[in-house]
Amino acid sequence: MVNAVLTVIVALIVAFNINLSWLLLIIPGLYIAYALFITYSKAPALKSSLNLSTQEKAAWNKYHAYLRFPFAAPSMSKGLSLIAFTLIVLGITLLIQNAILEGVALFLVAGFLLFSTMISRLNPQNGVVANAQKGNPIAIEELSALQSLKDKLSS
Repeated sequence: MVNAVLTVIVALIVAFNINLSWLLLIIPGLYIAYALFITYSKAPALKSSLNLSTQEKAAWNKYHAYLRFPFAAPSMSKGLSLIAFTLIVLGITLLIQNAILEGVALFLVAGFLLFSTMISRLNPQNGVVANAQKGNPIAIEELSALQSLKDKLSS
């Protein structure tokens, strides 16, 4: 969460002085790179005695960061959400100030990279549970596999 607050401060600085946009590479950039590494690193192998189904193996490969770090992944997801929101607001500010390249780059990073993939992988409660409650059969199957996997790993 501290990183998200620092991102807001940096965004305010950049909004008033576009020449300092390189600051966005330092604080939020390093945090996003760290989250990318955790989210998309290869899932470690599990014991073969767990007897996982195909859906459970797919859930492990996709949500291993959430399952390995249940105490930290949701808070990292919240921090990334705040960073994404800040980057969108800053992108709008930069577009208004005719800094087209920087504004579009921030929209791409915030929209596609953070919102679409990393946040939902770090906290499946946001996306999978909501979609399962709406009746999406793929989400229901994924949620069932995730819960089954969680139960097998805790025992």
